[in-house]
Amino acid sequence: MPNDGGTLKKVPAIHGAGEYQYQITNDWPKVPPGMQWREVGSVAVDDNDQVYVFNRGPHPMMVFDREGNFLRSWGEGLFPRPHGAHFAPDGMLYLTMMATTRSANARWRVKC
Repeated sequence: MPNDGGTLKKVPAIHGAGEYQYQITNDWPKVPPGMQWREVGSVAVDDNDQVYVFNRGPHPMMVFDREGNFLRSWGEGLFPRPHGAHFAPDGMLYLTMMATTRSANARWRVKC
């Protein structure tokens, strides 16, 4: 809906239902100066509500707290094509990369 200035007004949208509701925001992550992420292959959340962003930038795994504060990064030089991330019930983080050749996708198992 346009506002008085003729530009589109941002209207927050609530998604989900019941106790599982969220609002999309572009300013949630507080990425430190000099760091960046690129295409995000996957996002996983651990039992401590830490958010793991598996991306195709120079810092493949970026970890944030639930408020979006940057905690740490890891995986530099290890993941040329991040694709998937999933926490198993035992707390193990499973990562996959897209194949860069005709070989099968690489799979990683990481204890966080």
